[in-house]
Amino acid sequence: MLFLSLLFLVVQNSGNLSIEYDEIDRDLAMEILGTAREALPEISDFIGYVYKKDIRIKLISDVKEFQSLTEEGFPDWGVGFADAENSLIIIYSPRVVKSNIDVKSITKHELAHIVLGGAAGGYALPRWFNEGIAMYCSQEWRFGRERVLAIANFTNSLIPLSSLEHTFPSDARRAELAYTESFSAVAYIIKNFGREALRDIIRNLREENFDGAVFSALAITYGEFTREWGAWAKKTYNWAYFLSTNWFLWIIILVVFLVVGIISLRGRRRKLKELEGDRQDAYHSGNDANES
Repeated sequence: MLFLSLLFLVVQNSGNLSIEYDEIDRDLAMEILGTAREALPEISDFIGYVYKKDIRIKLISDVKEFQSLTEEGFPDWGVGFADAENSLIIIYSPRVVKSNIDVKSITKHELAHIVLGGAAGGYALPRWFNEGIAMYCSQEWRFGRERVLAIANFTNSLIPLSSLEHTFPSDARRAELAYTESFSAVAYIIKNFGREALRDIIRNLREENFDGAVFSALAITYGEFTREWGAWAKKTYNWAYFLSTNWFLWIIILVVFLVVGIISLRGRRRKLKELEGDRQDAYHSGNDANES
């Protein structure tokens, strides 16, 4: 491993991976580099493509530098960016962001974009497909993601995959839904057609456009797939699913406890008033007897 220091910038190399960082972020940089080194073979196996080019990771602590290296329209809440064309990953230092950031997930997510970009031969993938695979590789399906889909279904606000081919919403909540749908769509392909079918789509992109790649791999058109997934999502994340989720049951339990508590409190207050009334009646009765 090669290690050199220039002023405050440090570069660390490991195989075809390298990371640039400020010395103050050394521990974090080593964690990121270690995560990337461990995840690269796994991601390559999942996608079905061995990435041999050098991959640079820049851990940025300056907001202006971060903004200059990310693309136009990059959301304010974003902390990771992958430039697949130049094999470059940009990560905003959590030390500067001052928030709880899972750098391991971010590293895997952006690394997946790089490998996928290489596997697709530079083909401009639909955004939902690109992000869905990156989320799958970084295992970003956490508790509560189903709730996002369920609420969107109930409010008739699911975003058609066809609307997520080029850009994602800039609003954080709508963006969360877009990412969740993307993960769900990729997981749907794997569950119903197999992981090899997903790899076939990616491989086919070197000779076909995305519509053709999907048809060759899944034996249905791209439009049929998006409609099929949309129908599945609406059927799956319905009222029955909503009512069966643990978080909903806990809400019901909490509401029951609150209602019982309020009723009990009102009952005690009413009892105290009755006792107070009895004491006053007894007091007045005693006074009346003494006067007699």
